[in-house]
Amino acid sequence: MYERCNEYIGYKKQDVVAYANQYYNYNHDPNQYVRDIEITAILAVPMENLWLDELKHFLQFPVALEYAGGGGHLQLLKLTYIDSPRRGYAMDIATYFGHLDKIKFLHKAGSQACSNEAMDAAAQQGHFQVVKWLQENRTEGCTSAALCNDVENGYLHIVEYLQMHRGQGIFIDVIDEAAAFGRLDTIRFLHEQCNAKCTSAAMDFAAVYGYLNVVKHLLENRSEGCTTTAMDGTACNGHFEIVQYLHDNRTEGCTTLAIDSAARNGHWDILQFLQNHRTKGGSTKAIDRAACRGGLTTVQLLHEHRHKGCTTRAIDWAAASGHLDLVQFLLTHRTEGFTYRGIY
Repeated sequence: MYERCNEYIGYKKQDVVAYANQYYNYNHDPNQYVRDIEITAILAVPMENLWLDELKHFLQFPVALEYAGGGGHLQLLKLTYIDSPRRGYAMDIATYFGHLDKIKFLHKAGSQACSNEAMDAAAQQGHFQVVKWLQENRTEGCTSAALCNDVENGYLHIVEYLQMHRGQGIFIDVIDEAAAFGRLDTIRFLHEQCNAKCTSAAMDFAAVYGYLNVVKHLLENRSEGCTTTAMDGTACNGHFEIVQYLHDNRTEGCTTLAIDSAARNGHWDILQFLQNHRTKGGSTKAIDRAACRGGLTTVQLLHEHRHKGCTTRAIDWAAASGHLDLVQFLLTHRTEGFTYRGIY
């Protein structure tokens, strides 16, 4: 019936639209010759419903095998591979999506369409059963990216498995990455079981992103310490408890960025704490940016207790933002004045 319909409406191969590429360009080489697979509009229904008898002539292209695997279409995958088994990256794509049954089919058929990116992708996406199967049945292995991605995504069970069965090398910054995401369990495992190293960036990251438990653990169990970035970034992001903890337990201190950014972001409690306990002070940016944000109370505090003053940008920005109370205060108590930007 379908063939009769084609004949009745005058279906021709040249009445086509570009749909996809015959060959997937893995290296993104702009000089690589790529042609389009062309299909007719009448094939929309067969494409959507995978009518294999109509799609079969498209399966000559290597990319079809890969997308059949990646899309989870086992029936199409079987037909594609049995008709024309080709070397490619079908298993890599299937592992990314966690399609273990498709991976097993390709493996059983003798496919070599796999690389170490397969385990990397499965690990990155948290597909533990796929990682385990690849380890037990394939020989491609993985790269250090597998472990790093698991650390970043918090898949501790996969991290432990890879360390036990593959012994992947640990980058010096792997704890740094775990700290940036607050992965305390992962940090403990890397520290206790892998003897992993880290840098001062670990505590910096943990502090800046608000992970007090990680900051405490690193302070109690590591010797790398932190830098002024820790308190500066913590003040900027409003993590008051961590600012206090760093002040009480570390000696690195902060820079003028701490008060400047706390003032800009309206972190009143942190600003008061830094004013009372730190001597570094801020810069003219503190009042300028607080005025821009409409922080009258902050501007008043800085005016009374800090001597860096401000620039003409304070009134300019306050006026541009519509903060009349701030403009009045600055005109009354400051002498920096303003520019034409405060008027227009």
